Amino acid sequence: MTCTPRGGGSEFSPSRITEHADGSVWLSVPHNCSDGTTQRRRTCVDNCPVGAARTGTTVPGLRLEALAKIDPPLPGMRHSFDRPAANGQIRAIVLAETWWWSEGSYDPVVVRAEDGPLWVQVTATPGSMTIDPGDGSQPLVCPAPGVAYNRHASYYDQIPGERRGACVHVYGQTFNEVTATMAVTWTVTWEGYSPSQGSVGGTLAPMVRRQQVSFPVREIQSVIVY
Repeated sequence: MTCTPRGGGSEFSPSRITEHADGSVWLSVPHNCSDGTTQRRRTCVDNCPVGAARTGTTVPGLRLEALAKIDPPLPGMRHSFDRPAANGQIRAIVLAETWWWSEGSYDPVVVRAEDGPLWVQVTATPGSMTIDPGDGSQPLVCPAPGVAYNRHASYYDQIPGERRGACVHVYGQTFNEVTATMAVTWTVTWEGYSPSQGSVGGTLAPMVRRQQVSFPVREIQSVIVY
């Protein structure tokens, strides 16, 4: 019976990657076997000790090895009311625009794995940014990283934010607490070379990085002086 590593972008999670005291990094990799079964085998992906089974030596193995090291950053979630108010509380304001943007890195993440003449390079590239405001409304899909709200300028000089390309939501009622979620989707592609196949490549399953924040939505009182 022979078994070969199964390729793809969704075959593992970080919980399947372990680092040993000697600095070696191991990945539990699903294998397709000639008898029709699937087995999970532990293989070394970095700082491998002498004699350790390594995922390399095949294009699928190198692809898994590189993919195991791809770790896009968190979005760096920001919104226009994330500075504490005078009472020290972070809150949004009902019927006012809440701007959302990301301060995370948007540089592509690239990892290359080689084994003799074989090589594979995996690239994760940031794409769309989705905001679930947490009030039951439809999520917003915006170009990443969004437009940052300028705290040194007048609110009324900046609205409506959509005209500036901002990712904007207006809470239509007060809430004791909402939990908003920002998700940035990274597309994952790979390319490589082997003497038997020549140039190879393709698209893997996307990776999504999420962050959440909870806060109340409050009214504010204003006084009009004539």
